[in-house]
Amino acid sequence: MELAGLFMELSYNQVGKMAKLSNQEKAIYHAAIGAVASHLSGQSALSGALTAGTSKLITETILKVAGKNTALAQWLIAGFGYAVSKTTGGAGQTGAAIGSSGMKNNVLSEEQKEEGLENIKEKVDKEGSNAGVQEYWELDKLEKNNKIN
Repeated sequence: MELAGLFMELSYNQVGKMAKLSNQEKAIYHAAIGAVASHLSGQSALSGALTAGTSKLITETILKVAGKNTALAQWLIAGFGYAVSKTTGGAGQTGAAIGSSGMKNNVLSEEQKEEGLENIKEKVDKEGSNAGVQEYWELDKLEKNNKIN
């Protein structure tokens, strides 16, 4: 659903601008956003809330593991979101979209998003082939699928 994706993008951006909130307070906002987005897509609101809230709580760990590779960070959080959603009775794809949207629209700065694309471009340049093209298209597809099916 396009509406759910747009709702998440706008809502997560606003939470990201609330600099005085602790990570735990942001997780509560994320949970509310995840519940609404999941409900808008016809899925379990509880599953969406649990997915978004827990995804927010582990973002720092994900970013440490991924280093400067923001594309990897989005894939890791999407995988985590998928797993949480599936184990809480929701749709995996919805959970992946909720996690990825939270990371992209709340946690990553515009500079970090550009760095992620640069990492993919460097991979293509180094390997002299289309090595990073698939990664780029999959990341782009994931971002566009935040509209949640």
